[in-house]
Amino acid sequence: MHYSKTILFLSSLFLFCACADKESKMNKDAIVSVEGHTLTLGDLQKVIPDGISPEDSTLLADNYIQSWATDIILYENAQRNVQNQAEIDKMVGEYRKSLVINSYQQRLMQERLQAPTEEEVNSFYHEHQQEFLLNDFVVKGLLIKIPNSAPKQDQLKKQMRKMDNAAIEFIEKYSVQYAVSYDYFIDNWVYYTELLKTIPVNATDVNQFLSQTKFYENKDSAYTYMLSITDYKVLGGVAPFDMVQDKATAMLFNLRKMGYIRQFAQMLYDDALRTEKIKFNTSKQD
Repeated sequence: MHYSKTILFLSSLFLFCACADKESKMNKDAIVSVEGHTLTLGDLQKVIPDGISPEDSTLLADNYIQSWATDIILYENAQRNVQNQAEIDKMVGEYRKSLVINSYQQRLMQERLQAPTEEEVNSFYHEHQQEFLLNDFVVKGLLIKIPNSAPKQDQLKKQMRKMDNAAIEFIEKYSVQYAVSYDYFIDNWVYYTELLKTIPVNATDVNQFLSQTKFYENKDSAYTYMLSITDYKVLGGVAPFDMVQDKATAMLFNLRKMGYIRQFAQMLYDDALRTEKIKFNTSKQD
């Protein structure tokens, strides 16, 4: 109860002082202290956004002060009661060392390593094709969904079977007028399982279906679905380069980074040996 009253008092003090000149002496005074740690009005002002209501300012100040004080109380209490302080200090030191090393390595790589060229990535892709096997069938093509009552469906089917430039132009114009949805994926690969979320396909043997189907049509009670397949790749086969180019680039670049880090670390070690920064006690016998 007393703590809540203290918080309310401090929040009221904050609201009163916030209306005054920000450079006033009051803004620099401590408003609460816990275990030797001090929270100033200036600290509070940094977390209270401008333009909010006095009520919201009070609530935000109350919550911040309580959270700030609780964190300090918990930390100081843990400091007094923790049994493995030396182990914690060691872990903190190791973590800090790791952060410093990682930051240094990242800067070095940004300065000295260049991203692989497309030609290099392509060579890596062909040399490591077992790393790029498909876990699903993938297809290229075009899919349109229209109401069952849509006109000119025979013309649409004819163009969906042809799939030349003139046919695609007709399909696109038709889709603007009549389609519920229209998906053009002739230039990019789509997973077969994702395609099934858009069109119902009655096929138990997917490999056979894709190898024998260039045009497919299905209906339900409200819509007609038409699919034109221009290309496909089978489950377990090697993924097309354009589908995994980003992945291959990242893999190759990561391999180069690891190689560079190992080489740089070895160079530092060898230099330290040469300049006698590393000294072995050769006089000590087993």
